[in-house]
Amino acid sequence: MAPEKVFRVYTRDDSFTNLVIPKDVKKVTPEVIKEFKRKNVKAKVLVSIGNNKKQFPFKVGSGPDPWISNAVTSLQNIIHDYYLDGIDVHYMDIDLSSANNFVYCIGELMQKLNPYEGTNLVASLAPNADTSDKYYLPLYQSYKITVSIETVVFQCFLNFKPDPDHEVASLVKKVEAIAPQYESVKYFLPGFSAIAGDWAKVSPPLFFLALISLLDNNTINVNGSSVKVISDPITSFPSQWLLQMLPFCVLLSNSMFASVTNSSINILRHCALLRPRVTLIFPCLLHRFGASAMDNARHNPFSSYAHASPSTGRGKAFDMRNNRETTRGRGGGSGSGKDKIDALGRLLTRILRHMGSELNLNMRRDGYVKVNDLLKLNLKTFANIPLRSHTIDDIREAVQKDNKQRFNLIDENGELLIRANQGHTVMSVETESLLKPILSAEEFPVCVHGTYRKNLESILGSGLKRMKRLHVHFSCGLPTDGEVISGMRRDVNVLIFLDVRKALEEGLKLYISDNKVILTEGFDGVVPPKYFEKIESWPGRQPIPF
Repeated sequence: MAPEKVFRVYTRDDSFTNLVIPKDVKKVTPEVIKEFKRKNVKAKVLVSIGNNKKQFPFKVGSGPDPWISNAVTSLQNIIHDYYLDGIDVHYMDIDLSSANNFVYCIGELMQKLNPYEGTNLVASLAPNADTSDKYYLPLYQSYKITVSIETVVFQCFLNFKPDPDHEVASLVKKVEAIAPQYESVKYFLPGFSAIAGDWAKVSPPLFFLALISLLDNNTINVNGSSVKVISDPITSFPSQWLLQMLPFCVLLSNSMFASVTNSSINILRHCALLRPRVTLIFPCLLHRFGASAMDNARHNPFSSYAHASPSTGRGKAFDMRNNRETTRGRGGGSGSGKDKIDALGRLLTRILRHMGSELNLNMRRDGYVKVNDLLKLNLKTFANIPLRSHTIDDIREAVQKDNKQRFNLIDENGELLIRANQGHTVMSVETESLLKPILSAEEFPVCVHGTYRKNLESILGSGLKRMKRLHVHFSCGLPTDGEVISGMRRDVNVLIFLDVRKALEEGLKLYISDNKVILTEGFDGVVPPKYFEKIESWPGRQPIPF
């Protein structure tokens, strides 16, 4: 049986046409939503915060902390009053003066809303081709651990220009490049808009042919679609077309269905009769909650949507990934050689750092294993290619092309061995056998740990912890230093500098890996804050008092 596919549908949401309409109190009241959820316990209803083009751009006027405080207060009231389950972040325009605050403000907002009233609120993100890398991906990477980011809708119709000679292939390629970056979300949904202006950019044939290809590709985490529809006179999309077009798409893919009507959430009765192996989506209208409201705590318009997930209760969800981690690629399946080698490298990293004991590999104390032993494992790479089908030359190529130099190869008595240079959680690997000790502060004048603002309070309270790994990781330079290979994520926004001299003098053991990552086991797995030399914001490099 094909996996269920998920659809998100907007219906008659005039905020998408740069109009802010009053709340439709006759159709969507707290009582209506409460009754709707009572009858449909698998549905979630989210409040959408965002803007359309230049309307209500994300802008922080009086500073990020007042913005966050006002946003939390306002949204807590809305979530409570309307029995909602989370927020949908839908900013398409970011004011340049506030761009650096986007990740911090939205991330802290989601995190502070998360424990509200003891519920596990969910979040949905709606990036497009321009905003994904700049804003939404750093937001996701920074807060995916502490916030339940359940859905990402990639709005294909915004800021994406198809290749005129290969329209479908170019859209497929774009989504295949974006989707794996949001690897842990339950639902990654390419978004289609039936509004006239959007239709002119990405037509129904283009979108749905691309979607069929994406849904049939089990190596990426695309599991449905988001369909945005308004059936008003201002569009060239007659309402009766929708019920004809979407069932046609069902016939094409045999796994999708969505329907729209202006009768609000009564659509439930119609969907249940027509769906072929699907998860339902229920449109629901509230008014849009403008970004400017965050600065003054006004209750500006907001909108919401609801989507079903096989769950019960508020904020609980069924994981539809089907252990996708073992088969997901970076968007190429068993296609290009580059994707094949890239996927092999990712699997090697996972095996050599974390899975040696689990796979009963004969891993030495210095982390080395025989390449021939690796190639006998019954595993598939993230491109869905059996590891056994790879060759020693493929292993060499993966090591050579790894831009962070995560691996090292040696030849001993005609036997090729490989290890991960650092990042281990495998307890059989011994630090002294794996790494070279640092004996003086002069060896590495810069020793810096990159982290995020959301973690800083905890770090200052209890120190830097190695977590599940054997070591706390430091970089020997800043992210922009050309010689720095590894040791720090690119999207960090806080830098913690270690006082190497003081640490060594007081017995903290520091080591350097072959790829120039500075590592320490700390004291009982922790580097205490007293060894912090200074803390700065990044990339602004402003001092942070501690």
